[in-house]
Amino acid sequence: MKKIVPSFEEFVLNEEKKPEEFGCAMLYFNENCLETMYKKIDEKDLYYKDGDKTKFGFEKEPHVTLLYGFHNTAKPEEILKEMKKKKIPKNLLLSNLSIFENKDFDVLKFDTENEDLIEINKHLTENFEYTSDFPAYHPHATVCYLKPGMGKKYIDENAEIIVKCNEVVYSDAKKKHHKFKIN
Repeated sequence: MKKIVPSFEEFVLNEEKKPEEFGCAMLYFNENCLETMYKKIDEKDLYYKDGDKTKFGFEKEPHVTLLYGFHNTAKPEEILKEMKKKKIPKNLLLSNLSIFENKDFDVLKFDTENEDLIEINKHLTENFEYTSDFPAYHPHATVCYLKPGMGKKYIDENAEIIVKCNEVVYSDAKKKHHKFKIN
């Protein structure tokens, strides 16, 4: 399938500027799973686009992205049908609290090393037209967006949390959510 590979900064900025162009498949966690992490973050360090507290800040829908960049030709029901065929983890170990830096903000995130997620991503990239922002899939869960330079103080290679996965969500190009619960 078609791939285009810009930088991480372009990925984040494209996601903000052109949400109408791409769909995204995500694995959602229990909603309160990051609450203990949020308590460790100084709210003065949070980044809000144009001071709008609804844009960025703490991650409001904790998830791991399975594939971002589905073209409008992708049908949600086909994507979810393919997802139901795959082994979807019920629990994930999130570890290594680290950051992505760019000129506008730092992204504080957990990594997750899970072969099932890698297999799902591979299956989706082989079966659907998409635009990829990275040459390799690196599953992670965003905790929050911080002002530039503020992320380094939150890095913790020993941090770990186990999250319970509760649903797979496909957000189409118009941000309409299509989902199924994980049994």
